[in-house]
Amino acid sequence: MSVIAFQPSQADQLQFDGYEGSQLCHVHGAPEPIHDRRTFLKRTGLTLETPLSQFQAVELNMYLTSKLSSSLSLAFASLLVSCPLAFSEVLPDSSSTFTEDNYGWPTYGPWGLNNSLYSSLLSRQPNTTGKYPLSGPDISTTAPSSETGTVDGWAWTIDVKADIPINLSNHSYTPEVEAEYFTGAQITLHAPSNAETDLSWLVCVLDWEVDNSYTDDLRRDDGSCSTALSSQCRSDMADAVAKGWSTQSGTNRCKCPDLTTIDSCAPVPAAFHSGCGGTIYNATDLNDSRNSTSHKDSWGAGQLVVQTYGGPPTSQGNITAYDQTGSLAWPYMVVWGSIATGSTPTSQLTCIRASNASAGSEVPGTSSVDGGSSASLGKGMSSMGVLASMLVAVWMTVA
Repeated sequence: MSVIAFQPSQADQLQFDGYEGSQLCHVHGAPEPIHDRRTFLKRTGLTLETPLSQFQAVELNMYLTSKLSSSLSLAFASLLVSCPLAFSEVLPDSSSTFTEDNYGWPTYGPWGLNNSLYSSLLSRQPNTTGKYPLSGPDISTTAPSSETGTVDGWAWTIDVKADIPINLSNHSYTPEVEAEYFTGAQITLHAPSNAETDLSWLVCVLDWEVDNSYTDDLRRDDGSCSTALSSQCRSDMADAVAKGWSTQSGTNRCKCPDLTTIDSCAPVPAAFHSGCGGTIYNATDLNDSRNSTSHKDSWGAGQLVVQTYGGPPTSQGNITAYDQTGSLAWPYMVVWGSIATGSTPTSQLTCIRASNASAGSEVPGTSSVDGGSSASLGKGMSSMGVLASMLVAVWMTVA
């Protein structure tokens, strides 16, 4: 697996404005502006055992200096020389919606929950779900598989659950935050699991960052992203991805389309202007994982968990929080292609949203979109339910 840097902006600048005393840093050939700590980590491929909000200023500088200088490209490493990061004390902001605490990482889930526990909570008793089949190729044959066409098994799924207790976290927060709850979401890419992937295939996953400048129309999208993008725009995006793939090699072919250069996409919707990045996987990534359990950003049993997200902490039974988090549609594009240079891939764009309510719950909605929400959270998870999920998580970890 390779983490791909986001596409360059016209300014070729890195911007860190999530800190007091932040500054604009110019690095030749660097990705587009970075606006927060979570994005910084995601785009550099770094992981932390604890959230950035738990670090003091000096500790954070020392940690990132060590990580950057040892594991990143020269472009990123030069950032430390040409423009040192000016961190003040970083404190958790419980009112924020898109911070590093809200997102899961390979080492932990949203709000510091154990990854296995978090996945168990989401899969056992979700309030609402969504499934979006994909027209993916048969990757068990030599690429491209134009003769066999598409096969069943490729799909996106999303699970959303309300009222997850923050006191289940492995991290330390203030007593006020630990007494609250959050609505969590998990997005998974499913691949056909009946045969091994042929060595000639690559699978690229592109994702657009969701932030506070969100396109609310997407909250009622049917999965096609048509509420934000025209059919011509979506077609031109696919063409741009195919062109980038055919003219590049290696990991560079997993490249996001630049919507600012596509006339049919103007004006670019808010949900598609905050940044896009991609990760590419080869046959070994998929085949070696068939007998393992999927965790964030790693394949397991034919599945790839691409996103774990937890909304802001609120009181138990907060319908507004459930609406705001549960109705988010997350833009992703899967690209399937050959490792051969000059090949043309296929792709599919999906805006993944939870639209099917479980028994006792209703599909989340927002007043800004549908004139008011009548969503119901159903029954919250009982203490026995939480205990059962924790035991399952422990068993999965040991296994």
